[in-house]
Amino acid sequence: VIASEVDPCTDRLPKALSPSRATDYLQCPRKFYEKAVSRSVVFRASVASMRGTLTHHALERIFELPAAQRTPKEAVSHVRPHWAHIRAQQENQVVTALPDDEVESMLAQAEKLVEKWFDIEDPRGIEPAGVEQRVTATLGSAPMSGVIDRLDRTGGTPGRPRYTVVDYKTGKPPRRQYVAETLFPIHVYAAALATETGVAVDEVRLVYVDHGTDGVLSRPIDDEANQATT
Repeated sequence: VIASEVDPCTDRLPKALSPSRATDYLQCPRKFYEKAVSRSVVFRASVASMRGTLTHHALERIFELPAAQRTPKEAVSHVRPHWAHIRAQQENQVVTALPDDEVESMLAQAEKLVEKWFDIEDPRGIEPAGVEQRVTATLGSAPMSGVIDRLDRTGGTPGRPRYTVVDYKTGKPPRRQYVAETLFPIHVYAAALATETGVAVDEVRLVYVDHGTDGVLSRPIDDEANQATT
């Protein structure tokens, strides 16, 4: 096919890539096109994704409290009110339409995931530099925008802070052959942060909350890793 014979793309291109959409492109360009360009694939929440949404919300809200009040009971208390708040949204209608016992099971599972996170991390000793923090940058020639679950200050100096990027996961840890692919989105966040003057990221960490300390997947970050990502 001669390039001049190909019809120009008239679909609206995304203004920026999220790390998850970048992963879609690497896995399957067609998948990326359907999700991000033509938007023929419309997101509909499932029980699994809603469990994740509710868990993430509770782990976000716990850091709004003074350290001494960051207890499992307090964190769990945010699950059901958030479900009541978002259940009517169009993307959640499939889950909302489930029988009451299935919805109750989902809520109980989300509460259990929140509790299990406390077996891995103690939020009373963590003061994040950012929670649900949006990061925007240009990597190579591609604009990127996404939201980091948690950004921990790990040291450095006032002029050159050092951070760990933390992302919560409510599914299963990847098999060994898929670790690099699973870490790619969080590597993108690290590379994006590193574009800011005087900022360094030392580590990326995925916390699989249902798997205890065995579910923590972390990797050190350096300039070479950031260059490989971009």
